[in-house]
Amino acid sequence: MRISPNKFRRQFKASGLSKEDLADAIEREGLEGRKARAAIDHWLNGRQRPEPSGQDVQHLAERLGCSQNDLRMFVSDHRFARVSPRKARLVADM
Repeated sequence: MRISPNKFRRQFKASGLSKEDLADAIEREGLEGRKARAAIDHWLNGRQRPEPSGQDVQHLAERLGCSQNDLRMFVSDHRFARVSPRKARLVADM
């Protein structure tokens, strides 16, 4: 699971919260203080490191006042498929 940077930025700006408020929401073992603030910066800019856990997304959604699906981005990767990328995209969008 990934956080969509565009959706996250939109929700963040609409909420009026600071990055420190969001960092407080995701603090857990191994992701405290400065690391949590750095993670928020990374996710806002589209970098997925550290990779957000489902619990992180849940806490962010609660703090921002939105649903988890308003922040998520689902990505699938299938390499060496014997089908054109356009055809696969059309089927996936259905």
